[in-house]
Amino acid sequence: MGNHVKGGNRSSKGASEQQAGIRERARDLLRVTVVLLIMGGVPIGAITLEGVDEGFAQTSGSGSLADFKSGQVTDKKGNRLEIDKKDYVLQSNVSVKDDEGKQRELSEVGPGAVVQFHLKQGRIDQLVLVLPR
Repeated sequence: MGNHVKGGNRSSKGASEQQAGIRERARDLLRVTVVLLIMGGVPIGAITLEGVDEGFAQTSGSGSLADFKSGQVTDKKGNRLEIDKKDYVLQSNVSVKDDEGKQRELSEVGPGAVVQFHLKQGRIDQLVLVLPR
């Protein structure tokens, strides 16, 4: 009878870990959805629990999701951002938003910030500030 209880605890622990993994995946999918909606409006039906389907990789305007990069700002000087130790020039009309869709100022983006960005003609034209959770 004691062995049955131990086995039940292991099963319960495994189920709990599995549920935590599912919750984390759902949070990740939500973050990606928010960013994509900000960047170009993606149909909500394109999101699946298995991941991202082809319709999800389409954004209006500046290209596909594959065109976006992400990283951590390592330095900022004038109209340049260094992201993951690589230097990028900002377009003069760069769009800056957070991952919740709110307009942000470029002054809010500094070393340590996690960002997603789009390059147009080799310069950053869209910048998404990923807020800490």
